[in-house]
Amino acid sequence: MKLSPARELARRYAAGDLSFEEYRAQRHDLVDAVCSGAQTLAQAGSTRPQVHSRLRSRKRRRLLLLPIAVVVVAAIAVSLAVIYGQHGSDSAVAVHEAKQSGPLLLREFLAGNAWDDASILHFVDAWKKLPARERQAARNSYTYPRVSSQLQEQIISQQAMLELAPDPKAAAQHLAHLQQMAALLGANNSG
Repeated sequence: MKLSPARELARRYAAGDLSFEEYRAQRHDLVDAVCSGAQTLAQAGSTRPQVHSRLRSRKRRRLLLLPIAVVVVAAIAVSLAVIYGQHGSDSAVAVHEAKQSGPLLLREFLAGNAWDDASILHFVDAWKKLPARERQAARNSYTYPRVSSQLQEQIISQQAMLELAPDPKAAAQHLAHLQQMAALLGANNSG
C-alpha cells in the first residue's frame, strides 16, 4: 500500500534517511504545495479503509467480550450468594467451613489479626471440624510458625496483664481461650 507523501516523509526521517534540517525543509515544501493545491495528501491506496476495518474488528471483539463478562460476573455473584448464605440458609457457610483447608484457616486467622475471644472461639470451632490430614497440613505450612509465635506472644502478654486487668475474671477467661487454642494447635510451649 502506497503511503501519503506526509507519511513517507515522516517514515524516511524516522529511518534516519533525512537529517532534521532536510526533513523540515521538505515538510515545509510539502505544506506549501498542499496549501497551493499543487499536491494532495490523499493518494491512491490510502490507509483509511484499513483503519475502519481495524475499528470494526475491535468493536466485534468488544461485543464478544460483553457476554463473557456478564457470565463471569453472574457466576461470582451466585458463588458469593451461596457462600454467604443469601438464600436464608446457613448450610452453605457450614459446607464452606467444613471444606476449608487447614493452611487456609491459619492464613485467614493470621490475616484477620483478631485475638479477641469471639475470633479465637470461631477458629477453635473451625479447627475441630478439620480432618486430621488438614490439621497436619496446617502444622506443616509456612504460616504455622507465625501463628504459633504470635499465639505464644499473646499468652505471655495476657499472663503479664492478668494482675492489672480491670476485670480479672474476663482476663483469665481470655487467657484460657488462648491456651486452649495453643493446645489444639500443638503450640503449647508456655506454662
